[in-house]
Amino acid sequence: MLLTAPLAATLLLVPALPVNVSSCGTWTAPSDPNAVITVPAGECLAVRTSASLAFRGIHVVGQLVLDTSLARVGAPIDVAITAEYIFVEGIFAIRTADDAVVPAPTGRISITLIAPHDGRTDFVFQSLKRPSAPAIAVGVKCFVVWGGQLDMRALPRSPACVSWARLEDVSADGELVLDRAVGPCWAAGAELLVTSHTMLHTDAQTATIQSSSGNRVFLTAPLVRPTTLTDSADFAVEVALLSRNVVIQGAEDDLDKRRIGAHLMVMDTPSVAQTIHGLLFLRMGQQGLLGRYPVHTHMCRRVDGTSFTHNVIRTSHQRCINIHGTDNVLVQDNVAFETAGHWCGTRECRARSASFRPPPGACGRPHRLPLAPDALRGARAIARSFLTEDGGETGNAFVRNLGASTLRVTALIRPEETDDRASTFWMSNGNNTWEGNVAAGCADAGFWLELRTRVRPPTRATPADYAPSRVPIRRFVDNVAHSNGLRGAWRSVARKARANEGTSRLIPRPTRRAVRRQASKTTRARTSNRNPSTHTTRARWALASSTLRRTGTRTA
Repeated sequence: MLLTAPLAATLLLVPALPVNVSSCGTWTAPSDPNAVITVPAGECLAVRTSASLAFRGIHVVGQLVLDTSLARVGAPIDVAITAEYIFVEGIFAIRTADDAVVPAPTGRISITLIAPHDGRTDFVFQSLKRPSAPAIAVGVKCFVVWGGQLDMRALPRSPACVSWARLEDVSADGELVLDRAVGPCWAAGAELLVTSHTMLHTDAQTATIQSSSGNRVFLTAPLVRPTTLTDSADFAVEVALLSRNVVIQGAEDDLDKRRIGAHLMVMDTPSVAQTIHGLLFLRMGQQGLLGRYPVHTHMCRRVDGTSFTHNVIRTSHQRCINIHGTDNVLVQDNVAFETAGHWCGTRECRARSASFRPPPGACGRPHRLPLAPDALRGARAIARSFLTEDGGETGNAFVRNLGASTLRVTALIRPEETDDRASTFWMSNGNNTWEGNVAAGCADAGFWLELRTRVRPPTRATPADYAPSRVPIRRFVDNVAHSNGLRGAWRSVARKARANEGTSRLIPRPTRRAVRRQASKTTRARTSNRNPSTHTTRARWALASSTLRRTGTRTA
């Protein structure tokens, strides 16, 4: 049963087990752009046939499943949903075929979030499960989970569909040879990312697959030859799969060019495991607006079992995966590309940097760029892809994620933020895990560990004197940074407390002696040599990684 009447008070307890699709009824609601569809408590509905649906909003209090697992050639099932908002207090699930390739000939799902037709700038929701709870404002083009559960699985888990691999070689006819098998998941028509092989983050390339077999991929058009493992074990580029069969996207209706995409937020939902596996998030994030990010866990506290894996975030206007006030999240094998807007604030900077190319045969080796870092200080940015936000987040694991083309933005969230430089991985508390990640091209820094003397509000730690700047690093191993504008990796430490938030003014602490002692141990941290402190930073992080391998901890 589907309700299109005004919302009524209902109660639903979120089940601990995944939804049983076979027990669900069939979705029968006709498309109506002016209707608000409610899936009531106790109801489980599934979309199992091809459908193109448009609604003003969808409010899930029961269970809603988009199921294309039975799609086959000759029996296509493709689902397209357009709405101004989706609000989940029950369960929202996605199921696709276990043997699906990317891109699949059928079985695709798209969810497009559009601007409100009445011009409003905020949707305000009143919970149906908790009528006494205060209403919440969640912006526009919103996909919001409040007390509900996401169980979205868009790629087969066994065998796993590889998100990215390193380039082993390029044959004479342009065939790519990767360091691991990717077929048959990487199918004809899929789009690939080949990360930058130079010192510029803007030199990433994209290509289309013609065919693939095992670890060999044939392209429809040749690439500018990148650096491979055959050329250099330290400087080989990465190749990532950008296509997915399920996409959540913001509509291309941002007519005033404010860079207002869609956003997905799981808020105030503790102890509920969320699963987002194998989706493409396109045109997400809302530049300059607090809390409006492509994938955002907000004040969920401990959420054991939550995982964001094998996803792609592309053309994000603000950040990518934002862990805020939430612990024990697994973020693994995700790819972020072309995120956060403009990479440079001045025309002079773009012209001078774009004119630089490494000499022939350089194989992407570090070279000093003809641009002083002072030229960039006038352009503030919040370009960050994978991050923990307030400094109180612990137990989260960032494993084998790839970020490329992390660009600058033109609008800060708020003036008091310390986001003066872009970074692909931004870390505010050492009690988390970073292993096997790659920052493959950022306007400023690949990895930034920004430590504060206190946890920022609204995340408040116990006891009150908890200081992230004194927390040991849990694990930082085998991370790689290359083609970044200013630094491959750096750490900021507290120097002077700020009165307005109880946070701190942060500065880097170079140690040049460590450079000389550890020069032979820095091959995995491939960073740019744009300024003298780059070598220092590179050595410090190489030293930290070596220490972690021996002891598993290091005092920040």
